[in-house]
Amino acid sequence: MGGRLLDWLSSSAYADRPDAADSLADTAPGSISFHFSTDTKILSVLDQSGPSWFEIDAAALAAIAFATMPDVDTTGVGDGDIFKWDAATSKLVVYSTASVVETIQDVIGGTLAGGAGITVTYNDGLATVTIDCNIVSIDDLSDVDIVSTPPSSGDALVWDGSNFIPGTPGTPQGLYLGTQVITTTGAGTYTPTPGTSSIIVECQGGGGGGGGSAATGASQAAFGGAGGGGGYCRKRYTSGFSGAAYSVGAKGTGGAAGNNNGTTASDTTFLGMTASGGSRGLGGAVVTPPSARSGGSGGGATGGDINIAGQGGGVSWSSSSGLTVKGPGGSSYFSRGAPAGIAVSAGSAALGYGGGGSGGGSSATSGPAEPGGDGSDGIILIHEYS
Repeated sequence: MGGRLLDWLSSSAYADRPDAADSLADTAPGSISFHFSTDTKILSVLDQSGPSWFEIDAAALAAIAFATMPDVDTTGVGDGDIFKWDAATSKLVVYSTASVVETIQDVIGGTLAGGAGITVTYNDGLATVTIDCNIVSIDDLSDVDIVSTPPSSGDALVWDGSNFIPGTPGTPQGLYLGTQVITTTGAGTYTPTPGTSSIIVECQGGGGGGGGSAATGASQAAFGGAGGGGGYCRKRYTSGFSGAAYSVGAKGTGGAAGNNNGTTASDTTFLGMTASGGSRGLGGAVVTPPSARSGGSGGGATGGDINIAGQGGGVSWSSSSGLTVKGPGGSSYFSRGAPAGIAVSAGSAALGYGGGGSGGGSSATSGPAEPGGDGSDGIILIHEYS
């Protein structure tokens, strides 16, 4: 066009069609120039390869219809319809706007990579996109595995480093969950609280019973030995503890009134740990003061990360002046044992867990036979962590 169209539109001094020499002066050979006259409403086309002129008047332009074009198909056209290009027929075809629903691939050229069971549709009339995730199971997702470990009620999907698998939700590692306190003596089986991944177990053996003392006459004395305290051990477990067998040690009983021994307490055990029970106090026969008697030995401890032996029973004695002292029961990790005493009386029972009982004591100036005191039972504490 080279500026010639602007010349014709802005000036009426030129004729309806420029002469060939004028056009050729500024138009390259082989090109086409368009010239429109505002006076005659004639569009002139100059083919410089000729050069030759072609004219198209307004009436000829008006006679050209959209529907008659060879690459347009108006079949089924209605009010409000638009046309879209159909690559299959290489034509513009009718595209109705009345709630046409198609896959979004038709709209954006098939670039969407939908997953299995996922349908994405576009509604022209409503101008909405609908995504329907028709997945048969959550296990169809490539990073979810609920087959190897089927889920239980209350489980959540937790990441195991490779997949999301069923597990306990929101439980950080090492969180304290609580303590199971086991005081019933005898055997049992441990059942962890759900979510427990490690435990710290404390075992306390029972305390030994004190010995009884014989009846005494003038210038005589008798005193039973005190029972020993039970041993203690502690250990952390990170596996293999569910269903573990255990046993809580029972106390040793005090000897009956007279020269009778107490009984040794039983052991407390858990998964390789043993907290032994305290030994008995021996019975007290009649002696001539001054005299003394040792108590029973404390229980040992093995298998724990920490092992503490129980304290032995205290010494009982009498003086030549007639004073009789009953030795205290041996202490344990959870008990200080039965207290010592100077009165002529039965032995005292231990308090707490694993303490030894004191022995009975009879006067150095004659007195009745006395029984020994009981030790106290053992205990197991299981501290649970997530």
